[in-house]
Amino acid sequence: VMCTGATPTFPSFDKTCAGATDCTIGLHQINCCGSMKAIGINQAEKTRFAADEKICESQYPGCGCAAAPTVAEDGRSEDVGKTIVVECQAGKCMTLVK
Repeated sequence: VMCTGATPTFPSFDKTCAGATDCTIGLHQINCCGSMKAIGINQAEKTRFAADEKICESQYPGCGCAAAPTVAEDGRSEDVGKTIVVECQAGKCMTLVK
């Protein structure tokens, strides 16, 4: 796990699913402002994701800027009346704004 520097690296996680109940949302910090990306992962990966994300977050220095809204894998952010959800799409856990 190396979330800062010239070549940031964050592990990939199992996204396979048969239905939405197989999925959960992992929140991944993407910059020093604390902005997050919501990633759909298989429930079984929840503990490993949390451990890797803790390492990632510890690598970012506080840079004193406001965090941007959390972004889903569909590229959209939450808005009035719309939230980030996780669905099983074509056998993969994916986040989107609905």
